[in-house]
Amino acid sequence: MAAKVSRGEISVLIPLQDARGDAVEHLRTWTHGQTLPRERYQVALASDGEDPAGDRAVAELLENHDVLETVPGANLIELYNTAAGSASAPWLLFTENHCEGEADCLERALEAIEASPDLEAASIEHGHLTPAVVGQLGARWFDEVYEEWFTPGAWRRLNLAGFVIRHDIFQRAGGLDARYGLFSTPLLAAQLDERRARVGHLPEARILHVHVDDIDEHHDFSANYTEGECEARTSLPTEFAERYFGFRPLLWNRRSLDARSARRSVALLSRELPRAAFHDRGDGSWILRFIAARLPEAIAGIRPRLWLAELAFSWSERIADSRWIPGGWRYRAYLRAQDRVTRLAQLRWIRERADGAAQPLGPGRHPIESLGEGTIVGIHGLERHGERYFRWSEPLLTVSIDAPGPALVRIDTGGLRGSPRDCVAAAYLGSRRLRKEELTEEGTGLVVATPGGTIELTLLCRPLATGPDEERQLGLPIFSVELGEPPTAAAPGSAIREPAVAA
Repeated sequence: MAAKVSRGEISVLIPLQDARGDAVEHLRTWTHGQTLPRERYQVALASDGEDPAGDRAVAELLENHDVLETVPGANLIELYNTAAGSASAPWLLFTENHCEGEADCLERALEAIEASPDLEAASIEHGHLTPAVVGQLGARWFDEVYEEWFTPGAWRRLNLAGFVIRHDIFQRAGGLDARYGLFSTPLLAAQLDERRARVGHLPEARILHVHVDDIDEHHDFSANYTEGECEARTSLPTEFAERYFGFRPLLWNRRSLDARSARRSVALLSRELPRAAFHDRGDGSWILRFIAARLPEAIAGIRPRLWLAELAFSWSERIADSRWIPGGWRYRAYLRAQDRVTRLAQLRWIRERADGAAQPLGPGRHPIESLGEGTIVGIHGLERHGERYFRWSEPLLTVSIDAPGPALVRIDTGGLRGSPRDCVAAAYLGSRRLRKEELTEEGTGLVVATPGGTIELTLLCRPLATGPDEERQLGLPIFSVELGEPPTAAAPGSAIREPAVAA
């Protein structure tokens, strides 16, 4: 049960960065422009110390119960955590240095909090101040984003432009994770939703958000968010990350962009192409397409894809920022630039972590939702079939394996494509092509024996015929992957029986 809000029990937190105009005038809407009596709320500021004169000007607006902390070299999220740590009220209101509070913002916020004693956090209504055309494009985009956030059944997002949260809840969550930049706030909101916290919206409490008039600056913030998300996904539970933030195919399959991995894929595909042409089973066309798709990475790694992404983003950004382009075209270019800066930031993050090793599959049974990025390459997002999670693979699928000795790999397909053995055009352990009899079935599972050690199992799966609305190329459905010791030593060419593996 939340503590009842009484006099002086809300702190306004503002980091003194990114003013977008006169920081003193923005801040004055909080220190002197509120209908709520001044003794009922506190203003808690944090500065990185880069502008001592500006800090002194801001400090003149503060009352004795307000605070201004200086943390040299701190980033934006660290400043928020600093302000929260110095705040004394049981409720915190987060906002930005370029946001202005409407006169009754704090009064309406406290009324709404008092009316909902079980509330733990809430977003605040956002209006816009748009000094330039780029800001108008940004305001339109934000309105569309907010409309999506408020669709029925959507989980409640929090935005640094304005939200409130109980102080003890914020402390219990460990604050905002400064490693993840601007992504730290939606991550906090997702974690609150995950534990079924009561997170609402305060439509009567309203702030005005001043938008940037420089499109480069806007895209820098978008890149910061994306880089934070990329970093967070390396440690977040996979099912949690995809449920709240969606599947990111570039991040999951990033090992396929490595030149060495791409060369191996092209080499195996090229070995299969003459066989496919000879047997005329329709495999030649999709194998050829995959060779063409992997060839740029095989030659130069991630660089060609990165160069094309930079070119596409720069073009869209230039159109969106051109005063000579009609408004409708500019907005469409703005949307494309937003998508492309996200892709570009992902590729840059992948390039900077090119030395990241794959996480091989260890012994045991691994439900597909428990596997992290890198164990399986060539995969699509999580889906549900009944009560179970599964993923579709791409036609080219690679599983990294680390077995202490001879072992069986069992891929449970759930029977969604019938016989998994018939779906596989070819299979390789390392560079060795497996004979057809070395692929066996156990129920709905495909089973392959491996001699042990660290090795890659590569499956070339005939693409599933799909309708015109399906843009993905689908291979095998995968519910789980097992790695276990064979129950007995099997004679060469004999059938492989059910593996005894740890649950």
